[in-house]
Amino acid sequence: MSANDLAPLLLKFPEDIIRDILEILARSDTRMALNLLVVSRKFHEWTESVLYDMVWLGSEEQADLFIRTTKSKPAHFFERVKILCLTYTIGHDRAAEILPYCTKLEGLACWVPDTMGLPKLKDFTTPRCLSLNLSVTLNEYSGPDFGLPLFSNVTHLEFLDDTDLCMVWEGFELMPCLTHLAFTWSTRIPLREVITHPGRALHACPQLKVLVLMRPNFDQEPATEGYRIFLDPRCVILHQPDYDVRDIRADWEAQWFGEPNMWRTAEEVAKMQASLPSIPPPPPSALLPPPEIGLPGYDRTGETMKYR
Repeated sequence: MSANDLAPLLLKFPEDIIRDILEILARSDTRMALNLLVVSRKFHEWTESVLYDMVWLGSEEQADLFIRTTKSKPAHFFERVKILCLTYTIGHDRAAEILPYCTKLEGLACWVPDTMGLPKLKDFTTPRCLSLNLSVTLNEYSGPDFGLPLFSNVTHLEFLDDTDLCMVWEGFELMPCLTHLAFTWSTRIPLREVITHPGRALHACPQLKVLVLMRPNFDQEPATEGYRIFLDPRCVILHQPDYDVRDIRADWEAQWFGEPNMWRTAEEVAKMQASLPSIPPPPPSALLPPPEIGLPGYDRTGETMKYR
């Protein structure tokens, strides 16, 4: 069905229903949504609003198109961008040019080089959800400054950094709204050591609901089924089989549409763990990963980011 055929059918519905349909189209059939832009001025207004509500820039071409659009639209137009993802491939300079236009963000995923060096980023106060990759330039021993305005209203914070020390960063208490925190757990840290680390963030943030440790799965893991290995049930380990091979884009977008995502999975696990008896850590020999296992990481070159 063409956009011209679809438009008369859509007009039979109330405006709020039309917007819901356009939102689904924008996610599942972007070409059709773009075609609706030229059907009429009203459809252009509706569709454009939906298309710019959530923006994913996964290539240089997409970023350049967005930048060209900023030259032809008034600055207030981009206040409609509520969810923004800047992937590694668009580069630092393009991200620096795009961010100042998106002043009303509720969610930001920023995986470009030198993330914290982006102009204006530290002064953002509107994001509630952040997904960051800081390891390109960040001193991993000190961690980010959680007292920055950027973190003042954040409830959900995820770090994709493959670093040994992010779990022992300090300053988590400077984020009064934080309820969900996630780290990538490097295979360089044996489980026996990881068990002692999460307490820093948990103690600093009594309001924290879950602290997620994302890691690839090992065949030789200690048996913990029916038990929890952390004294605090809020600390959750998500293995690959539990959370499959993670499609970062699908997961990032799912949380905004009430669909299954990492945070929901972690909340369910935390709730289950709270009902289980805790056990002392298994002996060190049972906790070491097999020597042939390599380091985890992410493929940041494409539209999605998956475990290597």
